[in-house]
Amino acid sequence: MRSKIKSNNEDFLRLLAKSEPIVRSYLRSLLQDYHDLSDVMQNVFIVAWKKFSQFEGSDDDFCKWACVICLLYTSPSPRDGLL
Repeated sequence: MRSKIKSNNEDFLRLLAKSEPIVRSYLRSLLQDYHDLSDVMQNVFIVAWKKFSQFEGSDDDFCKWACVICLLYTSPSPRDGLL
């Protein structure tokens, strides 16, 4: 069990590092105040971490998945239960 948790941590961190620049750029395009970028980015990746066990896509899909989380997180009317 412990090795699976370690593997999940390593997988998440690897995918996060790979997708972070693209997700950051996408999130910047969604925000009206770029001063909020770091805080919102952190919150989006916290959501992604909590839901990572539900992620079933490929490595390339992780970036798209994280961008969907950005869109839902920044939406004027957050979708209750989705985040």
